[in-house]
Amino acid sequence: MTLEILYRGEKTTITTPSSHITARDVLAALHLSPVYAFVVSDGEVVSEDTVLSPSATIEVINAISGG
Repeated sequence: MTLEILYRGEKTTITTPSSHITARDVLAALHLSPVYAFVVSDGEVVSEDTVLSPSATIEVINAISGG
């Protein structure tokens, strides 16, 4: 399965032999921790176990913290 995602303003393609890709797979492919980044599918934050649709608009956003 191939999935196009947007990360830091750039489109990236993730391909896997599996028939599905989860949000966790996306973060792992980008070498990101779910503690510091999250996945948005069609405008909604999704859990790590969510299976993503290739027709959805997928974004990965870094969490920002500060004080």
